[in-house]
Amino acid sequence: MSVFLMGVYDEEKQKFCTVTKCGNGHDDATLERINKELEPKMNKISRIYENLPEWIECSRSLVPDFIVIDPKESPVWEIAGAEFTRSHNHTASGISIRFPRVTKIRDDKNWETATSLQELEKLLELSKTKTDVKLEIDNAQSLDTNKTDEEDDGKVSIAKKRKREAISDNSKIDEQAASDEEIIKKAKIPCKYGAQCYRKNVKHRKQFIHPK
Repeated sequence: MSVFLMGVYDEEKQKFCTVTKCGNGHDDATLERINKELEPKMNKISRIYENLPEWIECSRSLVPDFIVIDPKESPVWEIAGAEFTRSHNHTASGISIRFPRVTKIRDDKNWETATSLQELEKLLELSKTKTDVKLEIDNAQSLDTNKTDEEDDGKVSIAKKRKREAISDNSKIDEQAASDEEIIKKAKIPCKYGAQCYRKNVKHRKQFIHPK
């Protein structure tokens, strides 16, 4: 197991909800130790939705190969990310984390003191003024896959790229319009009366410029 599906506890529903998939932050030695520690605590459910226990809310597309028998015995890891994102796949009020990585194994935390869904929602609001958020969440289940949320967010990245290209194209159009306007101004003859000109007809205004 090298990619893990991370979750937070919803105090209102009394269930765990998924937040992100994380495969970064552990070195090989740490991963080997984690696998040995988790192996006797896991059930193999083979990504079958009907095999999910009642204590978790998980979308069909994220059902893991293995899941912990008792989520209250799951380790707590500190996760850092570039930013919060919205995801229809994750069940923690649609909140997810872009480019997540494990920064610390929190042996001083348990499922009760780790970040809850309600606290996560507050962190989302706080993140609107800050970047590189950190939170402690449960490793409630594990995925036997190397595909992380960054890859799932590929469509989002493409959309952002297209948006940047559209903004760039609009800038070019504005620059061209400004350039064309300057050419037109240079082609006009200065009116001898300048800004004090009394002639208001359209033909005169098109033919002459009126510098101040």
